[in-house]
Amino acid sequence: MNLNNKNTFWNILFCSAIAIVLFASITAYAESSDSSLKNKTKAAFSNDIRNKAPFFIPPCNSPRETMESFLSITAKIKDVFEERGTGTDIDWEQENQLLTLYAKLTVLVDTSEIPKKGKFARIHISVSELSEVLDRIPVPPIDSIPDYKEVKADKRTFWRIPDTKIALILVKEGNRKGDWIFSAETVRKTAAFYQSVEHLPYKKDAVVGLINNSTGILDRYIAYTGPIVPVNLTNAIPDWLRVKVLETPLWKYLATGLILLILLVLGVLLHKITRFIGDHRHSQNPIRLCIRRLILPTVFMILLPITINMITIDIRLRMLPLEIMDDLLWGIFYLISIWFTIDIANLISSIIVKSIGVQPESAHAGFVRLCSRVIAYSVSLWILFAGLKDLGLSLVPLLAGVSVGGLAFALAAKPSLANLLGSVLIFADKPFLVGERVIIGEHTGTVENIGLRSTRLRTRGGHHVSIPNDVVCKLDIENIARRPNIRRTLNLGLTYDTSPEKIIRAIEIVRQLLALEEDAGKKDEELGRPSNLHINNHAQYPPRVYFDKLNADSLNLQVNYWFSPASDYWLYLEHATWINIELIRRFGDEGIDFAFPTQTLDIKQPFSISMDGGTTTSEV
Repeated sequence: MNLNNKNTFWNILFCSAIAIVLFASITAYAESSDSSLKNKTKAAFSNDIRNKAPFFIPPCNSPRETMESFLSITAKIKDVFEERGTGTDIDWEQENQLLTLYAKLTVLVDTSEIPKKGKFARIHISVSELSEVLDRIPVPPIDSIPDYKEVKADKRTFWRIPDTKIALILVKEGNRKGDWIFSAETVRKTAAFYQSVEHLPYKKDAVVGLINNSTGILDRYIAYTGPIVPVNLTNAIPDWLRVKVLETPLWKYLATGLILLILLVLGVLLHKITRFIGDHRHSQNPIRLCIRRLILPTVFMILLPITINMITIDIRLRMLPLEIMDDLLWGIFYLISIWFTIDIANLISSIIVKSIGVQPESAHAGFVRLCSRVIAYSVSLWILFAGLKDLGLSLVPLLAGVSVGGLAFALAAKPSLANLLGSVLIFADKPFLVGERVIIGEHTGTVENIGLRSTRLRTRGGHHVSIPNDVVCKLDIENIARRPNIRRTLNLGLTYDTSPEKIIRAIEIVRQLLALEEDAGKKDEELGRPSNLHINNHAQYPPRVYFDKLNADSLNLQVNYWFSPASDYWLYLEHATWINIELIRRFGDEGIDFAFPTQTLDIKQPFSISMDGGTTTSEV
């Protein structure tokens, strides 16, 4: 192995090691419980107050204190919504106040049964629904609700609002031990409770009731928007756009659709711009091509989380519409992440091929691309499973299905795995390289690409032939491009009436024609044809001419010479053409005739039979 090959080998090995370490790090990171890309991205865009519980927990050491704290906090929420008469929307300062108050309400309820997906908004909607219910149903006076001394004396761990299913429970363990909170079952059923009492009017002593004499706390929470949307804009929205569809105002659907339309138009324009730039560049630099292909997925990976943040934090879709849109956009994000991963792997492989100085179509370059693709597909598979997990799809049924159908999957994947293994064997054994002319089975052509599934040949007729790598490994391979020279065997048939002197002269003519002296030391450019140097540059393979056979119809002269370089087949044919023409001309000048298949018949009739029984002898 020369120095250049050693450097190539170590560069490939080093880059492969880095890729493997990177993949292992990503996999380890994925296994941690807090590694959800979706959650981390949301946290990055969200206000810190959304993800932190209040430092000071409201009084809740008895059912009475918990009810007092809950009603007091909801009254403050009403004040924030009514503050400064800003109409239906709130500004940034008011939103911070709301988030703080809702965070305090959160610690007064058991959220253990609320799904993690969209948990932040679900909790706020649940406590708003609970407030709406308490403002419509009879609630015992605060003084009649058990206090700390009563529950301590009676050893109570459970209290229910009379004639309802709304219950408070005692926390028995953990850092909240001794606190009273609304039970998990109550929190889970707040939507059903609200639907059952929604038709009832508010009580005269309702804590929240109608805010600004228009809507209740639940509708107001669903209707308000984030800080980026101007308050004056939302207040100017006409009433017909405030009609609720699936508990969400109509104008929020229209605003969401407008944002998605802008994102789609931006993507189409960016795609056309990158294609326009690529079409007007004459140089096909693989690194530039990979960078150009990376632009679109990179931009979308940046814009999609921003779009999701605008829809969830600023437009504030709620409940089912939010769940559908959130899952849809995050699903698209993970698919684009897979797209980005494959493109970045192609870019890295192109940079490695460029840095180690090998030909883009060489076997080393193919091996680098093979390694990068395997790693990219492995990372893409991890992204797919991580995305399914973040979207709330359980992997247990999927894995169970894979185990049950493992045999069928293995049988179906056998050809693909065999072809993948075949590509590895081809790269390891190197029976041929890209650009070499080979014979594989019945196919003869130039190797254009060695892929993960198949090897592609281009025949002299221009046809494109794809042969599965598994089949390639089983067939006999004749590498025409690796022959040191092209051997030509020419049989010259002379007629049988050629004298021995002329046979000797014919041998001399052929040897002279193939000798270096024929060119008088001139090169190809001076002669206007390939010189005899191409057939006289190997001491062990000089041109050879012999009278070797007495054929049935000719006297055979066998001519052998070896032409190089073997890679230039057309140059070989040009030289062969000159040889053939000169042989015809010089043999003609010397009166030496070429034989062609002939046959002489002597017909003899030694006797004939006469009709009278006698015999007549005759001869023709």
